Amino acid sequence: MSVTSKSIHVKNIPHAVPQVEDFETISEEINIEDENLLKENELLIELQYVSVDPYLRGRLQTFHNNVVQTLGIAKVISSKNKNFNKDDTVTGVFPWKQYSVTDGKTIQPATKDLIAGNKHIDKTLWLSTLGMTGMTAYQGLFEVGKCEEKENVLVSGAAGAVGMVVGQLAKKVKNCHVVGIAGTNEKCQHLIKDLSFDSALNYKDYNNNSKLLQADLKKAFPNGIDLYFDNTGGFITESVWDLLNKNARVLICGQIANYNHINNIPKIDDFLFKLIYKHIRVEGFIVYDFKNHEEFYKNMLKWVNEKLLVSKETIVEGFDNIPKAFIGLFSGENTGKMVVDCRIKK
Repeated sequence: MSVTSKSIHVKNIPHAVPQVEDFETISEEINIEDENLLKENELLIELQYVSVDPYLRGRLQTFHNNVVQTLGIAKVISSKNKNFNKDDTVTGVFPWKQYSVTDGKTIQPATKDLIAGNKHIDKTLWLSTLGMTGMTAYQGLFEVGKCEEKENVLVSGAAGAVGMVVGQLAKKVKNCHVVGIAGTNEKCQHLIKDLSFDSALNYKDYNNNSKLLQADLKKAFPNGIDLYFDNTGGFITESVWDLLNKNARVLICGQIANYNHINNIPKIDDFLFKLIYKHIRVEGFIVYDFKNHEEFYKNMLKWVNEKLLVSKETIVEGFDNIPKAFIGLFSGENTGKMVVDCRIKK
């Protein structure tokens, strides 16, 4: 049976905020029933859900004139690989392509059986709370940040995919005092009412004035900040330094405020001396260094099934809308994980 398969390529390397015109959709015909389509150890997959994340902004140039690849969920259509069977649901790094042939090396082996054994869980959670973003939150808070009971925790980008998991883990697992920073009053209310944050601040109320934000953060943290989980950078991070306690940890997870003007980011020289006498540790990390996958899935599945953790995804419909969804990240159009449902309507 011959079908039309679309793929999305990077047409232009953006120098500021990406635009829809920077991407190009290409179509090709593929016979998904052709016995010669697959070589030994290959499988044909149909893309179902795509994860779009801010980190991709810095990698667009690597996909120039080529198809973009990110994390996603796919269904196995046919297989000549002994590790995968027809109709398996798999997660991994896949091209923005409706149908594609893969050797399976970019598929995450741990999740195939977990998904099959937890069919009551929405599939999109394997891209959010139980996926890379949840793993990033878990790694940063517990493994890198060494979060302790009843500490004072600030999370920027708190209504984003990683931030809302960080805040819930700190509050519900470690009983910390947790404050989130988000971009709308509605998101701030969601953090407090639905996710159990102690309070939340709308950064847009401060017009990039770090001193004004610092004054309100001081009210929110009368005993100082022990752990700052930084998803944004920018003036939000500038407001934090004077409020950090002795032995505080600053975890650099993302810098979305700077991704589109990387040559104009603030210099950090003025803050370095503040680290000395308080023994403050600043550390960046990436999820691909995380090794404790078994522990992560065991604990996170338990907390999800107990409904301790609340998940929120912003679902955009349609394969053609992947670029639009990605660009929406930079104007805060998402609450929680931004996911594109690109299942083909049959």
